[in-house]
Amino acid sequence: MGLVKKLLAVFLSVVALVVAVHFMFSSFYRELVDTGAIWDVLNWFLAAGLVIALIVSFHLKRTLDRRDAAGSVTREYLEVNLMFYVTVVLVLWFFWNWSNDLVSVEPQGQTQRNIWVWINPLFVPIAAATALRLWRSPSRD
Repeated sequence: MGLVKKLLAVFLSVVALVVAVHFMFSSFYRELVDTGAIWDVLNWFLAAGLVIALIVSFHLKRTLDRRDAAGSVTREYLEVNLMFYVTVVLVLWFFWNWSNDLVSVEPQGQTQRNIWVWINPLFVPIAAATALRLWRSPSRD
């Protein structure tokens, strides 16, 4: 199980890095490459990364809830819950927007294009934090 966690951590890290670089620097090579086509490919990796992040954050939340039945508010409680709920919002935004992009024959409207500006940068810290948790977690979990 430890090897699977490490591989998932590497996957999330690489996807987060590629999304960050492409998001920040795509305006420099927009004339040379179809950046929309790159996003079309990257979205498949974002989808996989978000599913992984949702599963990991849900598992961490359930583990913490079972371990701390009293429900005391600690730093770990805040970190785990924030990560879980932000991931849920990000997953909802992403899959709503992406499904619209996949099935629509017309270009996306301004609302959908504006939401990508929130989804892509927010994916980076969520994926990186999830990767870090997976990398540091004990193999027995």
